[in-house]
Amino acid sequence: LNTPAFSIQLYLNRLMTANLVTVKESTVIDGRIEKIYCLSSKDVEILNYLKSNSNDSNDRNIDLSAQHFSSLTRQIIKNINQYKEKTYKIKAYFIKTDDKTMQEFKKELDDLFLKYQQLEDINATETYGFISVLAPYSVE
Repeated sequence: LNTPAFSIQLYLNRLMTANLVTVKESTVIDGRIEKIYCLSSKDVEILNYLKSNSNDSNDRNIDLSAQHFSSLTRQIIKNINQYKEKTYKIKAYFIKTDDKTMQEFKKELDDLFLKYQQLEDINATETYGFISVLAPYSVE
């Protein structure tokens, strides 16, 4: 990752404190503890690659780290001013409703993500980002 180990440990500790990541497996190899981490919930998904239009079959996906994800999100918003003639939409809504209604909506949102992923054309010259967060919210 070309990132100092202490930085990675700091990020992992923050994710674990937020209960977003858990230790899946812990083993001792040559006297060193090695851990495998996983997301705490199947309902947290971050597309961790971009398809490449490279002809090299070993280079079909470009890996993204959590830090890249944050940077890409910020860049998507910044690009709106640079590419005003391109298609874009940013909306945020905070509503009061019940969990059953949100479970039904979540299914629709999952279907929408599948539809979005099927739109990909690796020969296209433009890249679009689609980010969604559906979660309980409260003002503290």
